[in-house]
Amino acid sequence: MASKWVVGIDIDGVLADTVTSMAVWSRIVYGKGFDPKSVTTWDLTECTDLTSNEVEDMINSPNLYSSALPYHFGPDVIRLMAERQACTYIWFVSARPTITLGATAAWLNWHHIAEAGTLKIDVTDKENFADQHGVNVFIEDNPQTVLKLANICEFVLMPTRPWNNMIKLPRNVYPVSGWLEIGDYFFPKGWQYI
Repeated sequence: MASKWVVGIDIDGVLADTVTSMAVWSRIVYGKGFDPKSVTTWDLTECTDLTSNEVEDMINSPNLYSSALPYHFGPDVIRLMAERQACTYIWFVSARPTITLGATAAWLNWHHIAEAGTLKIDVTDKENFADQHGVNVFIEDNPQTVLKLANICEFVLMPTRPWNNMIKLPRNVYPVSGWLEIGDYFFPKGWQYI
């Protein structure tokens, strides 16, 4: 029997390690490297030497997203969620600009999870998206977005990152260390890789 969960999954910082790609990109393209662990906000102009024009150029480059590695076990857990009907539906939801749609879809396909859900990018109001699409569980790392989603979703899973570990969490927001712990929420009786 399928579960009642309609799941929204953010991509950058949750499924894809985009911060590390940004660090490599900034070193190669701008000669301004930074340690991904030093990123304390998604506004890279506040925690790196990058200018707002450089950040905008980087964010609008599909090549940046193509090179991002997935966080450990993310694709595996998502495939199992879909295969074992641990949720009713999966949305891949990102604020990435529309110009990156092809690269983002190719990335999901490359990691064999494109068919597990539906991709929606250029979503700047995830709270409204969750409300309109019946999303009752969201996996999100942006602290401001997490707090908004907590008002709409039954629960929010928040992978702990340097940029989100300083906020007070509502009762329905659960910090998680990674995708294996996320899997525990969808397979509470235990699960294993086949």
